[in-house]
Amino acid sequence: MTPSIQQLEQETNTTIPNSYQQVLHSFENILLIETANGDEVDFLSLQKLFQPYDKQHKRYQMVQVFMEDYFQRIQTTTLFNRDTATEIEGKDFFNNLYFASLGDDSALFFHLKDWSIWEFWHDDKSIAKLANSLDEFLENSENIVKDDWSKFLNE
Repeated sequence: MTPSIQQLEQETNTTIPNSYQQVLHSFENILLIETANGDEVDFLSLQKLFQPYDKQHKRYQMVQVFMEDYFQRIQTTTLFNRDTATEIEGKDFFNNLYFASLGDDSALFFHLKDWSIWEFWHDDKSIAKLANSLDEFLENSENIVKDDWSKFLNE
């Protein structure tokens, strides 16, 4: 069965914003964009969101799994917020959807409470808010690759 946006909405118990639906419908395998500040963002396709991450979770749940594991190992429930340089309650961020990665060992996720975009660093388990919405995040961004790697074959 091919995954659908409706299935993602059911599993996350939320309504996917139109802007994210449009992004998911715009490519099948690869969407690499460059943001206004030069970061390359590798979006997960709808198919990849539903790939197994481990035996119990799908890939879109990866950041939640990292957070839960971190809280168990370190015996804490807080995360470091790079925006405010303070510790914040991490369990407030369990309701999230991992949707893209950055090359610098970080993951981008939607906070499903308000669909804001946050970055999660794997190395120190810190977070930072990047944008209030996908539209804001994509402002001044451009597609580098959409379903065609041939651009890089001749370089």
